[in-house]
Amino acid sequence: MFAKSKSDSIKRSRAERSSSSSSTDEGKPKLKKRISVLAHNPNKFTSIVESSKNMAASEDTGVTLASLNSKLDRNFTSISATEQAVHTLNETVNNISDTLEFTLQELEDVKSENRRLKKTVDENVTTIQELEITVAEQGESLLDLHWRSMRDNLLFFNIPEHEDEQKKQDGTAILLKGFLNKEMKIPSEEIIANIAFDRVHRIGKKREPGANPRPIVAKFNPYKGKVIVLGHAKNLRGSKFGVSEQYPQEIQQRRKLLLPIMRQKREAGAKVKLVGDKLYINGERYQQPASQSSGDGKRNGLTAEDDGPNILPLNRDFKHSDIITLKDNSYQAHAVRLSSRFEVNRALLALRAEKNVSKASNTVIAYRVADGDSDVQGYNDDGEAPAGKRLLDMMEKENFEDMCIFVTIWAGKIKPGLGRFGTIVSLGRGVAETV
Repeated sequence: MFAKSKSDSIKRSRAERSSSSSSTDEGKPKLKKRISVLAHNPNKFTSIVESSKNMAASEDTGVTLASLNSKLDRNFTSISATEQAVHTLNETVNNISDTLEFTLQELEDVKSENRRLKKTVDENVTTIQELEITVAEQGESLLDLHWRSMRDNLLFFNIPEHEDEQKKQDGTAILLKGFLNKEMKIPSEEIIANIAFDRVHRIGKKREPGANPRPIVAKFNPYKGKVIVLGHAKNLRGSKFGVSEQYPQEIQQRRKLLLPIMRQKREAGAKVKLVGDKLYINGERYQQPASQSSGDGKRNGLTAEDDGPNILPLNRDFKHSDIITLKDNSYQAHAVRLSSRFEVNRALLALRAEKNVSKASNTVIAYRVADGDSDVQGYNDDGEAPAGKRLLDMMEKENFEDMCIFVTIWAGKIKPGLGRFGTIVSLGRGVAETV
């Protein structure tokens, strides 16, 4: 059986070779015929050659397209990476945006809190200013009450002290009545009939022998006894003795500033009268220059050195506000440029030379002058505390420099309220802006 299959295989092989040979022999005439045709048609041969070339070029194009596809794949990969980076960047930007929005909200909350705190501070400042005004007014009221409690008192100076003065009951009162009769020339009958004391005593600690005697304070009752004694005070002229009314210390300081002026005006022939801490010259109240204020320095008052040389001419131009009247009290602000702090008093004199201003009852002053790298500044309330301080505070806030602001006040019969301080500051600001 194996031999039979082998024999069959050999037969098939021979048949295939015979068939191939037969087909080759059959194809030879066809090939010869095609060659003959190409020989007689060279253009067709050229076309076949070109087709072959195109086929080869097509093969090159295929290679090029494959390369391009590879590059496109790489580009697509790069684009995908870029898109991922952009996505990440967008997320980062969104996070930053959210953070910024949160920060802005926090900032707005802080601003809101600052506005609330500023409002609270402003309210507190207003309250403090009102309290300062109240305290100042109460201080003046207490000073007035203190003065009134002394209205029946007189002080006697340089009356010698005796050892038995304190040993005897009413020893000082007996000594004082003897002084009234002997030195002041008051008749004994008038002393007995009209002069009596509630209390008489020495002031201060006992002094060493040889020292000046302590003053005697006497409280008269009735009041007419004091009037009688003062009427005989002229009899002490030229002697070592003295008599005067008793005043609180603050009023005493004010009077010390006014006494030299009173004497000067009296010598000039004017009719003068000093009542408490108010000096009247020919029936009109005298206004203290700023340097004679009882303030305590450049911040709270003008000092004596601010008198300075008289370098401000009297014709220096002032700017004036309109006159405002509130509750029977009138106010007017004036401002003038300054080149030195020494010009303040000269400016005040120039202002008071104007007829209507000279009749004002009060003149509030505030000034600021540049002096090197710092500012010299001061104010004077002139009895209207704390008007001068508030006027100066306004000048600092508005940065008004090299300027002095005056606010003159004509007092009426109706006592002004706290609103006058706002009017004073408002008028001062308005006139300062025109300088």
